[in-house]
Amino acid sequence: MTDPQLLILDEPFDGLDVNSRQQLAALLADLHSAGITLVLVLNRFDEIPEFVQFAGVLADCTLSETGEKSSLLQQALVAQLAHSEKLDGITLPEPDVHRPVMRWQTRRRVSCSTTAWSPITIARSSITSHGP
Repeated sequence: MTDPQLLILDEPFDGLDVNSRQQLAALLADLHSAGITLVLVLNRFDEIPEFVQFAGVLADCTLSETGEKSSLLQQALVAQLAHSEKLDGITLPEPDVHRPVMRWQTRRRVSCSTTAWSPITIARSSITSHGP
């Protein structure tokens, strides 16, 4: 098959050095310009090539969000799922489900969103102290 209409790539940038990533992104952009539909499965939003217009977010094996890439990157939940602390102007949602978490320094229990995966995100998620 030398002229596919659809190309599905799972983690195409994984393990590549910076130059190889740029070369592959340029090749994929050329394929996109030639009318080939590309489906890229990626774990990191910073790996999404510039030419990509539409994206989806899989969370717990469920397609939870779809839409224009720029719109998705602006959504707070997607920012959390992507572990991104670099998006300006993002207001993360209030915790929806609480669970106890131990803080190393104080040994105090805190509650935070179960979707908060990084220390910065947890700090942004209105941590409520419950004492020692």
